[in-house]
Amino acid sequence: MGKLARYFGKLEFGEEDMRRWWREKDFSSVFNEKIITSDIDADSIVEMIYIAINEQI
Repeated sequence: MGKLARYFGKLEFGEEDMRRWWREKDFSSVFNEKIITSDIDADSIVEMIYIAINEQI
């Protein structure tokens, strides 16, 4: 079995894997990511998404 097959064959991962992969504030420089924090209400989040989608069109 090749390296990629072994990698994609393992579909299960646990807490230890997630902790190893985690990068605090690892935002992409390629995508125009927005930060959604707990102090933003749901209506404002929906509006942010709506505006972002319409800017893409």
